[in-house]
Formats: sequence, C-alpha cells, structure tokens
Amino acid sequence: MPDCLVIGGPPCAGKSTLARTVSARRGWPVLAKDDYKELVFDRLGARDDAWSRQVSVLAWDLLFREAELLLAAGASCVLEGNFRVEHGPRLRRIAERVARAAAGRRVRFVEVRCRASGDVLLARFRRRVANAERHPGHDDAAALARIAPELSAAAPVALELDGAVLDYDSTAGLAPDALLDALDAVLAPAAHD
Repeated sequence: MPDCLVIGGPPCAGKSTLARTVSARRGWPVLAKDDYKELVFDRLGARDDAWSRQVSVLAWDLLFREAELLLAAGASCVLEGNFRVEHGPRLRRIAERVARAAAGRRVRFVEVRCRASGDVLLARFRRRVANAERHPGHDDAAALARIAPELSAAAPVALELDGAVLDYDSTAGLAPDALLDALDAVLAPAAHD
C-alpha cells in the first residue's frame, strides 16, 4: 500500500521545509506545487500576479497527475502546497482510480496541516518579499495584499481525506521533531494492518 503524505497550509507555514525533511528521512519524492510553477515560469516566462495564478492551476494539474502515476506504481510520495478545499475530492478520486487500475491497491493518506499565527506568517511573507527568496514568477510583492487574508486565517484547509491528520504549528520556529515522531508512529508497519 503506497502512502501519500499531503502537507498543506498557508504560505510561510513551513510546508516546504517539512516536506524536504520527510523526503530525506523516508526517501520519498516530493511533489511541490511551487516547483511545477517555477518550471513553467522558466519555460514560458514570468509576467504578473494574474499569470502566476493561471500557472498555479496548471501546476496543480501536473502535481496531481504525477502523484497518481507514482501511487498507481506502488510508490509513496509527499505532496506539498497551499491546498484548497476542492483538492480533497480530487485526491480521493485519484485514490479511487488507483484502486481500480492497480488491482485494489489502496492509497493511505496522511494529512499534515501546517499553521502559524497570522502575525508570524505575515512577517515571514514580508521577509520573503524583501529578500526576494523565491522565483520572481511568483510575484510575491504584488500578491501580498491578496494573500494577507489567507495568512490571517484561523486554520488550514481540511481536505477530509480518509487517513490520519497531524497538526504542525511553526509559530515558535521550524522545529518538526515531535511531528516527525508522530508521523513515524502513524506510518509504522503495524499501522498498515
């Protein structure tokens, strides 16, 4: 049974750092929405915030397609991005198609909901803009006003997947040890039974 670790939450909540840490620990590939976006920006160019949002739609399509191929082949993976409510049903449909196509192979989802206080997220995002930490195609400076309400949201999106849910609060800093221990317990071989 392949595992699909879904790491979501608002921008600057520690998703990418956590995904890379899990990948190094488990040897699973990371499919990150922003990685797909940046490939498109490199090929087709960076424009403005509206273009960045259009590229996001394509990036999600690419991420979900690759995830389905990996899971159908029996490979576990980490999905990372600022998931939206509509992505939950899409992930469930992927699991259903994998089960039909791969002789009943069941996908086990584990959802990690990353969060931090709104003030911390906003400060991190402003620092990201000031330091130009990401690909210019994201147009973070222009996106700040649009993203600010998401950064202030009380809770990350619940995808309602059939599996364990773990919470990761990075308000005090990126220290994932307790979460990694909880993840190890959830993913232990006995948990597959």
